[in-house]
Amino acid sequence: DIIKSVMPQVAEYAPNAIYVLVSNPVDILTYATLKVTNLSPNQVIGSGTLLDSSRLRSIVAEKLGISSRNVHGYVLGEHGDSSVVPWSLVSIAGMTIDAYEKAAGFGEEFIQEDSLAAMEKDMRESGAKVIQNKGATNYAIAMSVRYLCDNILRGGNTVMAVSSLMTGQYGMEDVCLSIPSIINSSGLVKTLEPQLKEEEVEKLLNSANVLKNIISTLEF
Repeated sequence: DIIKSVMPQVAEYAPNAIYVLVSNPVDILTYATLKVTNLSPNQVIGSGTLLDSSRLRSIVAEKLGISSRNVHGYVLGEHGDSSVVPWSLVSIAGMTIDAYEKAAGFGEEFIQEDSLAAMEKDMRESGAKVIQNKGATNYAIAMSVRYLCDNILRGGNTVMAVSSLMTGQYGMEDVCLSIPSIINSSGLVKTLEPQLKEEEVEKLLNSANVLKNIISTLEF
């Protein structure tokens, strides 16, 4: 209701701005902003799973004893319980996890299925742990949003997992969630659809349906 009340007035006075949604539920608010304004989808970006993705990379890096700068990977879908970790996209120094394990001399199956599940669990629970210990997650999300806004201001052409309107990507439409996207001074330039395993696509579609079920209860 706050978005419905405020955003049409804001968009009227700043029709060419790039809008970054951060408040939760971020995917729903990103969608609502588009529904109640005439802004184009490239102008409205939700912080989405940007922080989740950063946390995932840090957890994988800690497990492997390497800098998180050498770890690439994304959390996709809802910024919430139905988010998806497509492990098929995770790479370390340009190698798959399995290949890196062998190259680094870890031996066979250093990271097993239960290890992947444990890291994914840590990623999902890290926000709650921070809140439990210090009362808020203000610093981490501030750093993530600063990174996002810096790329918009400087035209970084950077790929990051942010929430935007789906228009057929992976078979999803009329819902906002996170997939890898190119961000620059024009806002969201293009969404990317890296090849996922069939089961990863199914989980992503489930995440979209979770959000659609919430959207169906709202009035615009």
